[in-house]
Amino acid sequence: MTGKAKCTAWCRTGAGLLLAWHCAAAAGAVQASPATSVARWTVEDSIALQSIVTDWAEPSVRGRDGPAQFSPDGSRYFVVTYSGELASDRSVYRLSVYSRAQTADWLRGRLDNVQPTHVFERGSRLRSTVGSAAIYVPRWLDDSTISFIGVDEVGIRRVCRYDLRTGRAPECISGSASVAEIGGQDYVARGSTTLFFTVELHRSKPRDYPFQLLDAETLYDLAGRDGISVLSANSWTMHASYKGAAPRPIVSASIDSERGGARSGPWISPDERWAVMAFQPDGLTKPADWNAYPFATSALRYILFDLATGERRTLTDLPLAAARIRANPSPFTTKFYTRASSFWSHDSSHLLLFNIAGSSESRPDKTSQIVDYNVATGKSRVVETLADGSGLRADPEWIDEGKRLKVRFEAKGGKSWVRHYNFTSAGWLVGDTNQRKGGPPVDELTFTVRGGLGEPPRLLVEGYGKERVLFSAGPASSLAKIRPFERIDWTDEAGNPAYGYLVRGRPTPGQSPRLIVQFLGSTKDDFAPDGISGTADAAQLLAANGFTVFLMQAAGGYGSGRETQSEIILTPSEFPAQVLRLDSAVDELKRRGLAADLPSGLIGFSRTGTYTYYVATHPGRTPVGAAIVFDSITNGYSQYVSMAATATEDVQSTSHYAWQFGNRKAFWWNKVAWLDAPEFNLDRLKSPILFHVTGNPILWDAHSTIGAFKLARRPIEYHYHPGAAHVLQAPAERAAAMRSTLDWMRFWLRGEEIETREEDRARKERWESLKTDWTKVQREEAATASFDGEQAG
Repeated sequence: MTGKAKCTAWCRTGAGLLLAWHCAAAAGAVQASPATSVARWTVEDSIALQSIVTDWAEPSVRGRDGPAQFSPDGSRYFVVTYSGELASDRSVYRLSVYSRAQTADWLRGRLDNVQPTHVFERGSRLRSTVGSAAIYVPRWLDDSTISFIGVDEVGIRRVCRYDLRTGRAPECISGSASVAEIGGQDYVARGSTTLFFTVELHRSKPRDYPFQLLDAETLYDLAGRDGISVLSANSWTMHASYKGAAPRPIVSASIDSERGGARSGPWISPDERWAVMAFQPDGLTKPADWNAYPFATSALRYILFDLATGERRTLTDLPLAAARIRANPSPFTTKFYTRASSFWSHDSSHLLLFNIAGSSESRPDKTSQIVDYNVATGKSRVVETLADGSGLRADPEWIDEGKRLKVRFEAKGGKSWVRHYNFTSAGWLVGDTNQRKGGPPVDELTFTVRGGLGEPPRLLVEGYGKERVLFSAGPASSLAKIRPFERIDWTDEAGNPAYGYLVRGRPTPGQSPRLIVQFLGSTKDDFAPDGISGTADAAQLLAANGFTVFLMQAAGGYGSGRETQSEIILTPSEFPAQVLRLDSAVDELKRRGLAADLPSGLIGFSRTGTYTYYVATHPGRTPVGAAIVFDSITNGYSQYVSMAATATEDVQSTSHYAWQFGNRKAFWWNKVAWLDAPEFNLDRLKSPILFHVTGNPILWDAHSTIGAFKLARRPIEYHYHPGAAHVLQAPAERAAAMRSTLDWMRFWLRGEEIETREEDRARKERWESLKTDWTKVQREEAATASFDGEQAG
């Protein structure tokens, strides 16, 4: 299984897909090659690191959980790599095509090396994690054509085609409008036919005049926008490029009943003539024959599109059941579950429709049916009734596309079973469950990515009894500077095994030997020499400037790529456990002579940023001299109520705040427990904190946080990255975050004067003023505490 750094935003955020630039798999040594003493790591080195993109790995025999994707005839495969380009502030993606025959000859020893037959690069300045890649979800259209979503320099997403026969630059077919998501997919292609959506944002007048009601929906919609009087709305158009022809719209933005509902599909027929989509329309009139299904609160409308003529017709309106099925067997939707799915027969005459509501004498509200639909006659027939569809998940897999389908069902409680469905002259029928898919041919190739925290990813290919490195990520000039990671194991104060990875810095004469702790956000198999890319983590940069950096596993296991401990996570003990974990870690490092008895730095991202905020406001034995909280919820009362205000569905979606401080009780019924939140403990804070927030500062509780620090007279710096993703994408933003980490730690932990450019002069004055004010506050509070002590005595 390919290792990927996983970050979960525990609050509303636009973060979605996390590009796998932390990409390494299987087991890999943690120790890196000894770092050279000639050159020192810089921010430019972090940005320039090349990684292997694995998000669209083909889950098939040929690719087997690897990053290579094979052409339909198996004669070629491509691999995509990524790196940043700081000078132009671009993310650069490279697609390399290799010959399978040449790779086989190389494995057999007939060739000394294997080089790509075709290569092209594209750059992007888009700053969202969702579909921000310049080469995104690539796939083979045929044996010589690759399609992909291409994000251009200004962020427009287009469907593009790369023809290997001509070797010319890719041609983008979708026009000037930006491509949007279709039923969980960015575009759908079959053979030479491509379907895609475009989206247009409209600025509209106020919904209500002369005033607008503010409720949960409008608050969430308006957060971070440019005023209450302006709203945004989407209009959609589906376009079809039928068998390579110029695309044309076949569903306009003026759809009425379909407009408001969620979409599933489209699914293109094998002959490329037809496409079917499932909508959940708003306000669909309930047919009379649905009286047997009073529990079906929503409906599915299946619409058939003629891609050659652009005509469409409604196949049927059917009740929607509660089960969820993985989208059509595809390399690009392996984790996407939908309320509806459809499977074409090989001759394009029948559709197998999943998750249709059906009647049941005992529990009609739980029933789900699988239906065979005859396109020519317009009639449907129940293939199988699933008695309990509540909480059911279904994973389909073609045994023989269009003829035999295998589906694994999993119900609540872990019960699972397998069904096979065969297409016959009578339509789709339940088949023999003993059917098996044939094994892989002996001469197939298997690809694996391996690496480690400080060990760059290598793409390995295995076949013909050999395993060889196809290529290693670069650039070599940067990789030579990576300082090694040392694993540290110990037992924490609660008796739990704990671990982390140390990067040793070498202070120059006159520099104090300071320790900086970053919460671990990746596994030992991830190539993450700085920590989590796109955050404030900067392990190599800090070590190159004399700091010793310790990547510490959080108590409870959050962020380490392992199973979390349910007895700790989302309980009142989760945050206090981090204080004990930090104390025990620093004690262990001191025992080994790896840390001095001086205030340390502390850095956290997302939920571990919340840990950092809590530890700084609840100091244990380890004095924190400077802290950085990157894009984290505050988990306090202010954010608790603001999240409840913008909860458009269920206010209980904010209940995890109560699990932390209220012992699962709302604030007003457990006020004392809530007083443990960080914002109520700023009087205990002894370290300046640098906050970073992306996307929407209102949802991150910026106003109340800054206000609380000002009232408590605590030093704070607040950096807002407008429009950026939870994990920063743009090289300039990433570089700015890492440089601010280094400067913040140098200024507060070492008292060093930070070299500034002319444009940074305001920052220099601001920080010096912060330090002056903070020194004054500390003196005043020390004097007050001394006086209070004397009075008490």
